[in-house]
Amino acid sequence: VAPPDHTQPITYAVINHEDFRTPLLLPEVFPQAEVQQQIFDRSGTLYATLYQVPPGSEPALPPTTVDDAVWADHVRFRGYALPSARQQDTVPTYLPGDFVPVRVWWQPLAPLAEDWTFFAHLLTPDGQFLSGRDQQPGNGSYPTSRWRVNDWIVDEVQLPLPADSTPGEYELEIGFYRADGTRLPVTTGGDTVDDRLLIGPVRVGTAP
Repeated sequence: VAPPDHTQPITYAVINHEDFRTPLLLPEVFPQAEVQQQIFDRSGTLYATLYQVPPGSEPALPPTTVDDAVWADHVRFRGYALPSARQQDTVPTYLPGDFVPVRVWWQPLAPLAEDWTFFAHLLTPDGQFLSGRDQQPGNGSYPTSRWRVNDWIVDEVQLPLPADSTPGEYELEIGFYRADGTRLPVTTGGDTVDDRLLIGPVRVGTAP
């Protein structure tokens, strides 16, 4: 999470045994972040780490592909990136057995009383489900009912590619749904597009 006000220092508290990703991602988003304090449990094992980002620090990890879709007038999609991809003809390429990391940027436009579930699915050329991940943001650690308006939220899911995946180009669909399974409508340019947003494509290649 990157607050919109960068004039104040930002402190991040990480419970180390519960969150392996933030210590890896935080230096990418805020290279200026420094360890402020480490907290150990009674056995001497590192329990938590406090990081501080100095005032005036802007996020240094913008999305590769910028978008401007909005879900249910409440959450704006700022863009996405597919890191760790092999680039072939500008199309992100992965091999069977790889994980496809889908990194997304959100910005809440209004308070949310509900906890939405985010989904990211990889679809075959004929639109069939190949792989996917459905979870509340932050792997459940930062549900949408706790989101603050105008924050920038970076989230990431890992989609496993089956070892027998057929080489070719695949589509990525992303979106949100409510607790009852109802998908939220997404709009672009003020017009309702669908209950999902297609991003990509992603290519599955062959091992050299």
